[in-house]
Amino acid sequence: MEDIYSKASLVTAVLLPTAEKLNVRKEYDELFGPHLTEYILGTDHAQEKGQIQNILYKDAVAWQAMHVLEDVSLSYFQTESDPIAMYWKFAPQRYSFRLKALREFLSNPWFERMWVLQEIALAHSFRFMYGDITIPWQRVLEVTQVTTRNSGLAGPLFLSTDKIGHRKALSAACETFPTICRIRNAIRDDENRSLATILLQCRNFKSTNPEDKLFAIPEKLLKPTESKNMTMETLLTNAAECIVAEGDTARMLAVAGIDSNGSSTLSRVLPSWVPNWPVTQTKTCLSFRNEGIDYHAGGLEPMQARIQDQNLFVFGYSFDKV
Repeated sequence: MEDIYSKASLVTAVLLPTAEKLNVRKEYDELFGPHLTEYILGTDHAQEKGQIQNILYKDAVAWQAMHVLEDVSLSYFQTESDPIAMYWKFAPQRYSFRLKALREFLSNPWFERMWVLQEIALAHSFRFMYGDITIPWQRVLEVTQVTTRNSGLAGPLFLSTDKIGHRKALSAACETFPTICRIRNAIRDDENRSLATILLQCRNFKSTNPEDKLFAIPEKLLKPTESKNMTMETLLTNAAECIVAEGDTARMLAVAGIDSNGSSTLSRVLPSWVPNWPVTQTKTCLSFRNEGIDYHAGGLEPMQARIQDQNLFVFGYSFDKV
């Protein structure tokens, strides 16, 4: 698949709006009145209900999602120096149909899949087809970047709540899509990204097969091994050895031993210094896993380490004795 994506002039991700996830009875009441709303959303007339939803609802969700993406991007460039104005424009719309449609689009499971890295990062050009609407990938990136610069917008735009304040998690795309785009830029710039950097950035991506957490990494960045016949334990150990060889031992140790529920059989058999990358991270790691932070408590030289018989030896200085 990697060769296919890298040679393709245009890759399109087809995402389908769903009519079942959002409670839109209020919006339907306003548009069609209570009687027609009951006919559309009621339990009777199941076949007719599905047909009407496909015609009226799914197209509306796609159009509204695209319209909000355009609106946020344009509004930012018009009021870039006034984040308060941006907030008050979108905050009153928190419970509106159009922002529900945006969250529905950004919550699509596609944004969390590890193999998406190759679809976006390797293709010469990429776009979304959402229903019958074409959405450039740059538009989604612009909106996630706007909310990074103006953190007050994240709540009204992305945070799903009800009117008594119960909040749900941010949409998947808010975290994963900027990461995908950074990796795309790294490939375009022929930037040499270490294996630790890529795996840390993609820690919360999901894959059906655990080994795909490594094999989905584009070869132009780094492929830890060409063999797909290894056991998962051997594959993860080899990846850890690559990270040590690259000089990223400290960042690797920051995430070693982290298990979302402590019950992973693989985590129990791995050497303690080998991270189990397929496990979704739910605990906070040491902050120096962040490539933008560089601590020097141990000196200016990178951590010196070697591996022997599946044991990790880290070299340091003896500065005191008890």
